[in-house]
Amino acid sequence: FFNLSYSFSEKSLVRVAYSKTVNRPVFRELAPFSYYDFDRNADIRGSADLVTAKIDNVDLRWELYPSSSESISLGVFYKHFKDPIEQYLSPGSNLIYSYTNADFATNYGVEAELRKSLDGATGSNFINRLTFVFNGALIKSKIQLPASLDNLDSDRAMQGQSPYVVNTSLYYNDFETGFQAAIQYNVFGKRIYAVG
Repeated sequence: FFNLSYSFSEKSLVRVAYSKTVNRPVFRELAPFSYYDFDRNADIRGSADLVTAKIDNVDLRWELYPSSSESISLGVFYKHFKDPIEQYLSPGSNLIYSYTNADFATNYGVEAELRKSLDGATGSNFINRLTFVFNGALIKSKIQLPASLDNLDSDRAMQGQSPYVVNTSLYYNDFETGFQAAIQYNVFGKRIYAVG
């Protein structure tokens, strides 16, 4: 892991980071038995052959801090997955979901974050206690499957990966009384539920 930053001023900097992480299979994904899922009306079967996925992450980000309670960030990122875990639907008369490792996958995209305090924006105490937060990302992903799974589409997005994600929040914080409230909105793009 490394993280390098260069400050243009006390309020602005550029940061580049690299990290190596893992995604270990959970017990349900590894367990070599089936159980019936009434919500999906299907059998779920683990795979003892799963291996831990390894992920290389690279981020480049510009950050600006107009005040102690405000920030703006724009960045690009790249992720390389070795042996990513995916859920797939087995062919047959009964619905059976299981898990497999793909050979590798890549994710890359752009991300923006904004935290804006409305303190001092108007003469209203209510407005001055509001803070707006936004986070959004556009993501492109592509997967490479093992040759043994030649019946699956190998030129597609990763299972479970959305092409975009947006999170917004409006916070109200009254420090004098300790009262806090929030309204949040989250949305993500269509993603593959299971491959098969």
